Amino acid sequence: MYCYQCEQTAKGVACTKAGVCGKKPETAALQDLLIHMAKSVSMYAHRARALDVIDREADVFVIEALFTTVTNVNFDPERLAGLIRKGVGVRDNVRGLYEDAVRKDGGTPDELPDAATFQPEGDLDALTAQGEQVSIERRQTDLGSDIVGLQELMLYGLKGAAAYVDHAIVLGVEDDELYATFHKAMNYLARKDASAEELLEWCLWTGEINMRAMEVLDSRSDRWWLMVESGDVDWASHSNNIDNAIGAVHSGDDAFEGVVKWIEENGGWEDTALFLTSDHGHYFQLTQPEALAKTAPTP
Repeated sequence: MYCYQCEQTAKGVACTKAGVCGKKPETAALQDLLIHMAKSVSMYAHRARALDVIDREADVFVIEALFTTVTNVNFDPERLAGLIRKGVGVRDNVRGLYEDAVRKDGGTPDELPDAATFQPEGDLDALTAQGEQVSIERRQTDLGSDIVGLQELMLYGLKGAAAYVDHAIVLGVEDDELYATFHKAMNYLARKDASAEELLEWCLWTGEINMRAMEVLDSRSDRWWLMVESGDVDWASHSNNIDNAIGAVHSGDDAFEGVVKWIEENGGWEDTALFLTSDHGHYFQLTQPEALAKTAPTP
């Protein structure tokens, strides 16, 4: 197990034996495998859309898979295994639609990574073992911690947006362009040749996806509420990282500014309330204050 999805992760680094949230290693592996399956679906759905072929089942599956793996949403191994197996049928169907459309257009289907044809094993133990092969730790060995860290940052942004979209689906409102965006992003995450520069741009772009998801929610009802939590300041404080703690304050300010801008462009303040607060305080130890003094600017 290796999970650093939430701000409560052990020692500010990663939960490796069991999740602080209560997640078990088996669950963590199955969640990783479900995301792997979602990438598999999106690889075909993204290409099918380029040929004007849309498969709503694939659209909804990827959103559900992303939302299901958000911390504390679903820790039931059987439920996760069921979604993984369901993904095979969804993937194979959209794959057929894509390949038929390519050949009808006189082309040849793309050769895709192994993830595109991944087949889940039968029982939970075997599925768990498969999940361990696509875990964060395994990918760090293959791609390096920096690339995987950026991939995960992008993925967590997509998961947050998927939570909004999943709720919008329940309310009966959907956005085809937003579905296309998710497939495009998940298809990119399936690549093994991504650069840090590209990934950073994609991470910033996920903020725009979240704003678009808010607009979809807003189109359904005049009255709704949304809670956004900044987890990185907790991460930084748990690990006693002053650089990241200061950076979290700046990124939080940027996020707040983005929400204010959205409100002003979508109805204004007459019927909108915005609250900014902290849920708890946090200790922080300066173990080498003299290091700060040495780098402080001279008055």
